[in-house]
Parts: sequence; C-alpha cells; structure tokens
Amino acid sequence: MLIVPLVALVALAIDLNLIFQIMGFPGKKLLIGIIALCIGIAWIIFRSLQWATNTPDAAAKKLDISKLAEIKPEKFIVVLPFADLSPQKDEEYFCDGMTEEIISHLSHVRDLLVISRSSAMTFRGTKKTIPEIARAVNVRYVLKGSVRKAGNSLRIAAQLIDPSTDAHLWAEKYSGPLDDVFDIQEKVSSSIVDALKVKLQPGEKQRRMDRPIENVAAYDLHIRACHEIWRGTEQGLETAPRLIEKGFDVVGDNEILYADMGLINIMYIDAGIKSAQSIKLFL
Repeated sequence: MLIVPLVALVALAIDLNLIFQIMGFPGKKLLIGIIALCIGIAWIIFRSLQWATNTPDAAAKKLDISKLAEIKPEKFIVVLPFADLSPQKDEEYFCDGMTEEIISHLSHVRDLLVISRSSAMTFRGTKKTIPEIARAVNVRYVLKGSVRKAGNSLRIAAQLIDPSTDAHLWAEKYSGPLDDVFDIQEKVSSSIVDALKVKLQPGEKQRRMDRPIENVAAYDLHIRACHEIWRGTEQGLETAPRLIEKGFDVVGDNEILYADMGLINIMYIDAGIKSAQSIKLFL
C-alpha cells in the first residue's frame, strides 16, 4: 500500500524533470529529485504512523499494561500440594493423590478456573507466602491442606484462603477410616464450591461424585503408581506397572488403570529412557 504513492511520486518527478529539460531548465533536475524524495519520505512516514495507530497491537499498547497483571478471574483457584503430617513422613504419594483428586473434582465445575496439577506441584515445599504464590500464578483463591495417615486412620485438614487479605474463608478437618477417603474428597470440593458461592450447572455435581475406582485398595495402588510415574525415573517407571497389575488383580479391567499404563509408555519416551521403537508397551 505504501509503495504505490512512492512510485507515483517518483514518476511525477521524472515527468517534471523531462518537462524542465525540454524548457531549457536542466539545472532543475537535482532540485526536483530532492523535492520528490522528501515528499516520498514524508508520505511513507505519515502512512506508517497512520497504519500503526489503527492496528490492534497499537490499540493494546494504549492500555496500562501494569493493570493487566492485576486482573484475576473471580473464581480462579490453585490447590497446593497437601502436606504430609503422617508419623513416618512416608505418605507423600497419598498426599499427591489427594491433591490431584481435589483438582479433578473442582475442574468439573465450569465456573471455576483451576490451576493445573503440574503447575500446582511446583509449590511443594516452597517458602513463598500465600500472597506471593497467588501473585505467581495470578489466582484469586488458594487451597492448602494436610494429610495425616496412620494405618487405617485418616485425618485431613483443608483451608481456603483469600490472598488479598491472607484470611481464611473456610477451614475444616475430617477424620475417619481410610475407607472414607472418597467421601472426604467430595466433602472438601463441595465445601469449596459452597464457600465461593459457585452455582453448579446441571450434571456437574454428579460428575464430581463419579468414582472410576470404587475399591480403596485399588485406588491406593493407582495413586502409588501415579506417584512413581511422575517421578520420571527409570526405576519409577519399572515399579509403576507392577503396582497397576496388582490393581487389575483387585478390580479387573478398569479405565483408569489402563490410562496409567498408557501414561507409562508416554513417560518412557518423554523422559528419553527408551525410544518409540524399543519401548515395550505395557498394555
């Protein structure tokens, strides 16, 4: 678009130069060239500024960019890794499983935006304060919790925090046998939904309550296997299939356990432990 007026100006300069030569004014050649060049440059600058002003990017630059970072979706939440308060400090896998299940439950609520598991897990053991974490992932709410598991006894505490005031909006403790783990997960997610005054859409409550693995023993094997998988080590990826096979022995065919096997295959390649050609499919 900018080339057309420039070419026209050059042509005009050439025509004027020929006219002056015919009229006996060859000395005007340099003057005309300079004038044409100046006019052309001025035209290009003018059109460039006009074009840049009308682009969406330019319009965006007129916004106060610093204010964009302050905008947080009203129902944006991060679920921090649950802390292991068990006597032997050997229930990290169970804490991770609890964290992932709560994230999964909340993700079924359309009006909630939930930070992904992979991002949430980066805050394990962090020294950052709740407001600092919230700013890092730009969320409105933070959920933190802890798990104390000893034998068949289970105690879970959860707290919903507003980072802007560092105040608790909701906090609760749940105690019971390990067999109650599914009910506790549902109670935690339901309490969060209620505290945030989120209106559930048809079918959302049922989706949150769906249990792909009803058997607690098989569920425990599943979350143990996932813990080994996400370690991303060859040892972990060798241990996980054995745990999943035990899960199959308990409940038979199960879609979640098959998905775990598929994830093992992916992780083998992603971690660079085996190539796609040499990998043994655990299916």
